[in-house]
Amino acid sequence: MNINVDSLITDMIGAAGNVAQSEGSKALSYIQRVFENEKETLKGLCDARLSREIDDAEFNQELDREKFVLEGELLTARIMTKAGTQKAVNAAMDVLRNSIRSLL
Repeated sequence: MNINVDSLITDMIGAAGNVAQSEGSKALSYIQRVFENEKETLKGLCDARLSREIDDAEFNQELDREKFVLEGELLTARIMTKAGTQKAVNAAMDVLRNSIRSLL
């Protein structure tokens, strides 16, 4: 039996793309929640600096602290993205396996 490789690749791309899109939207949602959760803190820092309650040094120190908080939170998004990539590749390989099985 022969296999239409062009069609197989198209199906694999579709499967991987569907999974990647779904997983990507989960990561984007997570990133949005992270920034929404930090919004009040960041607003407070901006307001404090603009009202001169804190000076540049303290403002920058607090921004550096917030940067570490955000970096820590966004490492989770990186893990989510990696897992999503693995799921997309698995979906593509499942298409290939199932196509071959159906021809045997």
